[in-house]
Amino acid sequence: MTDTTTTVIPAAAGGEDPDLISLLPDCLLTSILSLLPIDAAARTTALSSRWRRLWPSTPLHLTDSHLRRPSADAISHILASHRCNAVRFHLLLTRPSAADLDSWLRTLALKRLQHLILAPPSEPLRLPPSFHACRALTAADLTNCRLPAAAAPAVSFPRLANLTLRHAYASPLALHALLAGCPALVSLSLDRVFGCRTLRVRSRTLRSLTVSVSLARRLSEAHELELEDLVVEDAPALERLLAHDVNWGPSLRVVHAPRLDTLGYLGVGIPSLQLGSALFHAMRAVRLPAPAEFRTVKTLALEMVDPQVKPVVDFLQCFPCLEALHITVL
Repeated sequence: MTDTTTTVIPAAAGGEDPDLISLLPDCLLTSILSLLPIDAAARTTALSSRWRRLWPSTPLHLTDSHLRRPSADAISHILASHRCNAVRFHLLLTRPSAADLDSWLRTLALKRLQHLILAPPSEPLRLPPSFHACRALTAADLTNCRLPAAAAPAVSFPRLANLTLRHAYASPLALHALLAGCPALVSLSLDRVFGCRTLRVRSRTLRSLTVSVSLARRLSEAHELELEDLVVEDAPALERLLAHDVNWGPSLRVVHAPRLDTLGYLGVGIPSLQLGSALFHAMRAVRLPAPAEFRTVKTLALEMVDPQVKPVVDFLQCFPCLEALHITVL
């Protein structure tokens, strides 16, 4: 004879449907709460004493644009009342004071923040040194921010795999220290970086690198040095090297990238392009490479103002194993 246990779910008063959600274990409820907009998740604390403790124990996904009334006070209150680790912190609408931002980053560092997006409105946001305390980051997207001054080995983001700097400001020392402190970096995007004229990239793990500058912004902010030269010195895992906007540089030099597979968009806006022994000035070949120097490149994208055969033929000589060629005529 087999014993069977039957769970009886009490009916709600007045013939209403029984509360089946509250029968779920805490681990499932916190997972559900983590998927809700933060305002809706926080309001569940009014349901009962059990629900009151659930939301503060839920992995934190805090995006200020999801708040009904985004403000520095609201964000400070949420961070102070929440006990669990932080998965995401996205700051898109709120412009905090220096003291608030420093306090938030210190708190988020203790909560082992994984994903950080900063895109403050108006003037560039100066990041405090506490930014370097967020060592559990796996992804960071920083727009309109000034990186704090620091030198290696003080900067360490051992898990950071994806980094985007957009309209960012950093001294050469700070930018090189940041990249040196990311030993697990897989994807790097540099979209209008100021304060550093020459950047040298050395990474054993980097697989994707994209870069662009902006002539219009360079003219309006002539006092800020913009990235002019990008040198890929040692990137044994690099597979993709892409330019966001080929109209305005920067110059590119690839010294060692033996697994490079995809290259583009290349155009006359790139003043100088050096690939191993090959050298191009504004798409004009100055020196072609030794045979089979870049046999790994399978995809090439070019951009031209007028259709021209000579640059295409020169590039084809650089990449004898090319499988896909994309040409855009403006």
